[in-house]
Amino acid sequence: MTRVTRAVLFAILLVSPSVFASSTLMGDALSNSGPGSTTMEQPLPELQLEAAPSATRTAQPVVTMGEVVVTASRVPTPRREVPDTVSVVTRSDLKPGNALDLGDAVERTAGVDVARYAGPGSLSTISIRGSRASQVLVMQDGRPLNSVSSGETNVSVVPAGAIERVEVLRGPSGLLYGSSPLGGVVNVITPRPPHEFRGSIEGQDGTYGTRVTRAAAGGPIGPVRLLLRDERTRTDGARPNGAAWSEDTMLKAEALENPRIEVQAGAFDDRLGVPGPMPATDPLERSGTQAFFGNAMVTSLVDRQADRRRYVMTGVEYRPCGLGEVSVRHYAEDNWLESFYGTAGWGNPTLSTNRMTTRIMGLEGQCTAGPWEAEHARLTVGGSWRRERLKSDTGSFDTVTGADTVTQGIRGAAETSAGFAELALRPAARLKGTPGVPPLEGLTLAGGVRHDLHSIFGNVTNGHAGAAWEIGKTTARVSAGDTFRAPTLNDLKWPQDAYSGGNPDLKPERGRVFEWSVERSADGFTGRVGAYARKVRGQIDWAPDATGKWQPHNVGLVRARGEEAECSFEKGRIRVNASLTTIRAVQRQAEVAEFDTMTGAPTAYTTRERASAHTPAYTAGGSLTVRLPWGTEIAGAIRNSGTRLMYIEQDDWMTGKATYATKRLKPVMVATVRAAKRLGKRSEAYLGVENLTDARYAARFGNSVSDQDYPAPPRTWFAGARVSW
Repeated sequence: MTRVTRAVLFAILLVSPSVFASSTLMGDALSNSGPGSTTMEQPLPELQLEAAPSATRTAQPVVTMGEVVVTASRVPTPRREVPDTVSVVTRSDLKPGNALDLGDAVERTAGVDVARYAGPGSLSTISIRGSRASQVLVMQDGRPLNSVSSGETNVSVVPAGAIERVEVLRGPSGLLYGSSPLGGVVNVITPRPPHEFRGSIEGQDGTYGTRVTRAAAGGPIGPVRLLLRDERTRTDGARPNGAAWSEDTMLKAEALENPRIEVQAGAFDDRLGVPGPMPATDPLERSGTQAFFGNAMVTSLVDRQADRRRYVMTGVEYRPCGLGEVSVRHYAEDNWLESFYGTAGWGNPTLSTNRMTTRIMGLEGQCTAGPWEAEHARLTVGGSWRRERLKSDTGSFDTVTGADTVTQGIRGAAETSAGFAELALRPAARLKGTPGVPPLEGLTLAGGVRHDLHSIFGNVTNGHAGAAWEIGKTTARVSAGDTFRAPTLNDLKWPQDAYSGGNPDLKPERGRVFEWSVERSADGFTGRVGAYARKVRGQIDWAPDATGKWQPHNVGLVRARGEEAECSFEKGRIRVNASLTTIRAVQRQAEVAEFDTMTGAPTAYTTRERASAHTPAYTAGGSLTVRLPWGTEIAGAIRNSGTRLMYIEQDDWMTGKATYATKRLKPVMVATVRAAKRLGKRSEAYLGVENLTDARYAARFGNSVSDQDYPAPPRTWFAGARVSW
């Protein structure tokens, strides 16, 4: 970034710094929730700031018209005025079951698909409406969590104790957040420090030696309010080499109210085995790595990884005389990841260690002017700057010759600066009460533009426009916009050798999204139906070139469309939630058709259009909660997703022809039940069973046609108790 660019951006940040979508705003936002909210029975006041209220795997989104949301507009906005589709998972929604992490909390939200590669603590990613996991922006208090190297987010690093509220934004969201939200945005808002001293402790045990402990305490110390939270999880795993351990600690401090000052610091550490997919039942069909390092249950008995993250975030928010909001946020993060793995392919069996460090620094600012004239208009202007650095090295040990080598990996850095502006209007608000035009008073129009400047690939400009029209208890929404995803440092800077290398000439993936929906809320029932369409051009795919060298290129095209419905009903002691999203996605990309039988280099390509790989035909979920007398609650939930496809290249070394085998994962319905009993005003015990029917199914594809993919855990149980003060 040039000095001139830095100066311009710094001026933007001083004049119009950015409302950070964090818990500093959510206190006011939640206090303004309208009476139309259909949230469940709220926890008692003394339980409000627990580390996680009996965490949940039966979490359900609340479809509510009166709720205030932040992620969709970066300022607290009544949900009825937001043109885009937003689902909210609150603390009370987490109450019916047992969530260990962010994936558990949102896996039954409409359109959300959570991919798990093993049991608790293992890699878990989120996709929305058939997008890739790297095309979903995941944030915690507005701080991006997507990996600098892969672009994906391992949501298992966000434990349940860190969740006060989750907002899932679908649709065109590139205007406010820049890179990654081709599929949508998932923003986790963490608990705020309390105004009086409170605390809680929770313990949980389960199958396969799974144990979870959560503790939180906070309160005012002089002019500062503090909250300290710690959560630890360990498990032996359902398969060999499946053990995992993690610890997440966060300290948050707030001072004053206007201006509001916040400082947040956190640390996350984990250690886990990586068993890989189950090998083929026939030993002759197993790969060399599976045969040498694995057994009949796992691909590898030696693969493992360790992850360490440290971050600090500061923010200042100021509301000048009620005329708007000005705020600025800064964050810095260090990540260290070490992977140890064994390979046994064409050469001797080798043990390798890859060490990767990333450093991230970001600065965001925003100024919101308005609302003016009884909420007729609101202008939001902001800017951001972000720097990423990545360094990796690989050490290999040959188990036969004893040779020990170190290979230099990626050395890369990238900077992005951006500016954006959005204008929201309620053109007929002044006509409220005027005969003949009352319906127009609920119309909100919004539109804006964003420009990003990347230090490697250059400029990207995105636009967004939408409308929300509230007529009585019904709200209609329509929105359209452009989004993009920047190439990762892996794609751009992968070391060059004879077999592979990065591509510094890559351009961003570009997407265009359109959606509409209609919501209705009345007599304890809230429902939404709608449809969406998304097109991604220039999707980045790795493929061999004419010399056989693998490199990433902007060659992919994906089109997805479908319908979506979700509803919530509460009457007396019963509450029901349900959601369904259909996904019709196709991909078009170049595939190898012929290759040289001597060198393996491709000699001919063909372009094929197929049903999109790894994308379920639908996602669905539902829950039923019954509150019985004497503080007892019983909850059950189900989740399901449609058939998934995967295409695996099959090479005929006699003819030099390449064909593609299709592998399928069949849909399986998974059920969870839980019962909880309030033991007193400040304590509760609970018991539950996951995968109630003991369904045996694969959670995700493996690496070959013959292997048995990644098996999901069989029926498991959990039990726990919590106490607060």
